[in-house]
Amino acid sequence: MRAEVNSRLQDICRQLVQNHQAHIAAGVINLDTATMLAAFHEVAYFTEAYVETVMEASANMFRGPVIEEIDELVSAQQNRAFSRHMQEVYFRTPHTHHFLCLIPETPAALILVSSIQAPRDTAWQLAHAILAELRPHCPCASVAEETKL
Repeated sequence: MRAEVNSRLQDICRQLVQNHQAHIAAGVINLDTATMLAAFHEVAYFTEAYVETVMEASANMFRGPVIEEIDELVSAQQNRAFSRHMQEVYFRTPHTHHFLCLIPETPAALILVSSIQAPRDTAWQLAHAILAELRPHCPCASVAEETKL
């Protein structure tokens, strides 16, 4: 599902892709609502429906029912209040690297896709470096969901 696109987040995503030849796509998703806040790519066959499906799958990697169950178990084992433990996700396809990083102090995550020919560490470092720039433009930038009410 697409929320109203944040123009500043959209600009940052565009810059991530256009300023780095190996980057294929970048996006920001609100994990609490599984809504796309911004996305940019220059791939003709990436339809809006495709991008939204990828965003929803990304939200499930952080907030899906199985992940939530794991978070509940870990919290119970540590005798602590519920907290979310998943911070980052990386996976590789035959042609791409996918980096998903929580944006600190927000319920949002960055999704960065780069070519498999690109050095993985370089894209990973860039994803981390841009998080602080994204943060003030995300919803609820000052209050991320840390505990379950």
